[in-house]
Amino acid sequence: ETVSTTNMHLFDASMTMRRFATPEAVLEHFFRQRLFQYQRRKDFQVADMKARLEEVSNRARYCTMVHDGTLSIVRKTVAQRKEDLETNRFSKMAQRHVPGASEASQVVEAAQAATDAAGDLAESE
Repeated sequence: ETVSTTNMHLFDASMTMRRFATPEAVLEHFFRQRLFQYQRRKDFQVADMKARLEEVSNRARYCTMVHDGTLSIVRKTVAQRKEDLETNRFSKMAQRHVPGASEASQVVEAAQAATDAAGDLAESE
């Protein structure tokens, strides 16, 4: 049995219906989208690794300074400790921002809720 390739209407990456002339055009579109996503993921991973490196470097420097006695944390208020950290040029630890995370987390949360609901339904039966 043969499959006709003259009427190929598929959803593209932006979820719109699109006509593709050849199977190669479908692959071309898919590969371009995958390359874009791979680059986006790589950029995120590099930024995340840099943030982790800075955080670990700060922690190691903090531990070394406390161990050597150049930074004292005994009998100091939180404000004094913060001032000492700023004086010694420690960078502030901020929450990591994941580009597009709010949308992705909503999708993940919805999927988890659906899975939980399906599991609850299966248990009740």
